[in-house]
Amino acid sequence: MTNKIFKETLKIKRYIFLDKNPDRIEVISRKNIILSTIESLSYTILILLVCYALPFTRNNFLALNIHPLAVMVAIISLRYGIYAGFSSAFIATLGYLTAYIFSGNDMVLFFLKFQYHKFFIMFLFIAMILGKFQANRKENEEIAKREAEKLEKLLDEEKQKKEELLKINRDLKNQIITSRGGVISFQNIRKNLNLLTTVEQVLTKSINIINQFMNCENASIYIVKNQNLNQIIKIGNSSLGKILDLNEAQADRFLMTLDKGETLEFSLDLKGEKPVFVAPIFYGEKIIALLEITRLSYETSKNENFELFKIIMEEINNSLSRIFSENEKNNIYIFEKDTFITTKKYFEQVLDEVKDRKKYYNQIYFILEGNNKNKYSSEELQKKLDELEKNGLNADYVTITDDKIKFLLINGDNGNNERQLEIVKNILKEEILYEI
Repeated sequence: MTNKIFKETLKIKRYIFLDKNPDRIEVISRKNIILSTIESLSYTILILLVCYALPFTRNNFLALNIHPLAVMVAIISLRYGIYAGFSSAFIATLGYLTAYIFSGNDMVLFFLKFQYHKFFIMFLFIAMILGKFQANRKENEEIAKREAEKLEKLLDEEKQKKEELLKINRDLKNQIITSRGGVISFQNIRKNLNLLTTVEQVLTKSINIINQFMNCENASIYIVKNQNLNQIIKIGNSSLGKILDLNEAQADRFLMTLDKGETLEFSLDLKGEKPVFVAPIFYGEKIIALLEITRLSYETSKNENFELFKIIMEEINNSLSRIFSENEKNNIYIFEKDTFITTKKYFEQVLDEVKDRKKYYNQIYFILEGNNKNKYSSEELQKKLDELEKNGLNADYVTITDDKIKFLLINGDNGNNERQLEIVKNILKEEILYEI
């Protein structure tokens, strides 16, 4: 028994700071060491005062069978654990030795007679047994706590996995539904695009398709005119301007798309001042317009939508390629040679589409026209328009028909229309402005 106690005593280490090893049985802190030591000293002094200092208990104090110091060691061991119990056992032994010495006994007899030194062994035995019991209880409690934390963590992970599986399940169901309908829809898109015969019809249809399939909040089409982009169709309330200068910072994503000649994806602009998707619209090998999406619905995935956007734009450009080939055969052109003056036929095609665009996009269209008083040719008119654009002219389409010049203004307000009227007075005679 003595050897077992000695071995257990040798295992005692200094636990000044909280033990951070989760597998250690005993966890003790500086605070617990101080508290257990103070309590042991306090109880020992109190026991000596009550049980030894009083004359009627002094004679029996050293030979008590249920010794109060042993009770004190038991209490400390159960409260703080095995190491605090050993500390309390040594303090109790010191208290017992104090009473032994003050009783006038010889120290040699203390070590020779079992009836005296048995208390030291008893204190250590109580500290070891009850301290071990407390340590086991704490260990089991800690293990149970860790298991509960693991189970809680596993439960949270399972809940998260369940939510992810439910989301995947919903997405798969939606994909199955949309793919079944999507194949039919894409076939219808291709079929409808193949029925179109003019560029403007395709532009009108393209924004319709984007609005239907992309679930976007803001989108628009800009036609390319020199170093400017003119917005001709839009949905939503985009912060992008009606006319963009390609040299300005707001148009940098459009310029990048023009340079690369391919559909591009950009980072989300929280202010909504720059597009997230931009695609070139080709007529032959030339980019005549750009289709952009500024804001997607929060319910949609940006990556999936971009792939869908590219597919749709490919179909749109395929349709325009077909129309270009047919127009080349029939000598039908968008612009007069080396200018941005639209041909009479193309201008009529634009006007034909205005009615549908008014119905779908709630846009306002004005015609500003007058006699060509200076008898400008298309080349001469283009040079004059280049000069007038510096003064604020922002007509979207211009054409020469017989002896007249016509300007198409999209979404112009009264103030802007009056300014446009003043600007073109030098090249028109008997000019009039009216809404289509």
